[in-house]
Amino acid sequence: MTSSAIRSGGISGAQFAVLEETGHLAYVERPEEFAAAVTGFVAGPAVSTGHAL
Repeated sequence: MTSSAIRSGGISGAQFAVLEETGHLAYVERPEEFAAAVTGFVAGPAVSTGHAL
């Protein structure tokens, strides 16, 4: 397990995604997969932080 996966486990509402065979520019190298991961996260259930918006 990577340190990123471990850290995401301690953040309420966090999701961990791996885009295989990408470097630091996943949004350039695999734009469709990146967009799907981000869209899925944003469209997911809202997590209450206890703070008013």
